[in-house]
Amino acid sequence: MTVREHRLVPATLLFLVGIGCGTDPAAPAPSTQAILADSVLMAPGAEVAVGILRLSFLEVSSDSRCPVDVVCIWQGNAAVEIAVGLGEGPSHPKTLNTSEGMPAVDFNGFRVTLLDLQPAPRTGVAIPPEDYRARFRVEALADST
Repeated sequence: MTVREHRLVPATLLFLVGIGCGTDPAAPAPSTQAILADSVLMAPGAEVAVGILRLSFLEVSSDSRCPVDVVCIWQGNAAVEIAVGLGEGPSHPKTLNTSEGMPAVDFNGFRVTLLDLQPAPRTGVAIPPEDYRARFRVEALADST
């Protein structure tokens, strides 16, 4: 087989796989979302407004993530406590998780997703609560009616 024939085999396979991965016209269309804030970095105690949505980063209530300087069997989890509300209305507490449970929460037509939590833990080094930084994405959910 020549070098040119070797190049054609992967390209042909990719083309054939692509044909088999078409969408089913009978399948329901996925709900669309509009990203309102792609990356909001917050410290504990901070509050931001994204449109009419208020988002508060309350605290990290638990952090069992695997330290970056060791090899773990399980990646661990951190629970991030937030509060969400609309306009001047009441705030509603929610918990987002880095790996188990819910990394995102839907609230009155919005979705808040925990993207990242820093700093990463290190063996034998306690993270002061005020040193945490959480990164969130805020999306407007499509009307489901």
